[in-house]
Amino acid sequence: MCGIVGIYLKNKKYNKQLGKLLTGMMNNMASRGPDSAGFAIYNKSSKFKYTVCLQNNFELKDLKKLLKNKISNAKYKVISDHVVIESSSKPEKTIPFLKSIKQIDLVGYGKSIEIFKQVGNLRML
Repeated sequence: MCGIVGIYLKNKKYNKQLGKLLTGMMNNMASRGPDSAGFAIYNKSSKFKYTVCLQNNFELKDLKKLLKNKISNAKYKVISDHVVIESSSKPEKTIPFLKSIKQIDLVGYGKSIEIFKQVGNLRML
């Protein structure tokens, strides 16, 4: 059985509690059936953001090596087993390259959205 939950934080004082607020909702959604659960965070940027999920033992240092000289001026934000790559590199060039890397899953991209999925292999990097 599917379902949708959401939270719209209008007050910035709750930003640091976002993970705690989402955890209960995500756990309940994941227990509803075999489909995955996930969430999106909206935060405007002038650059493109590509959210990728690292598989198993693949680490940020490994990803950085693969992306060196492929994605210009990349900045990385690590959130559990996800990495948000912020860059001026256009999606037409970047997406095919990211999809060719077998050790990651491209979860989402855009200028204002960061998407995360619950995959059961959460770990701290």
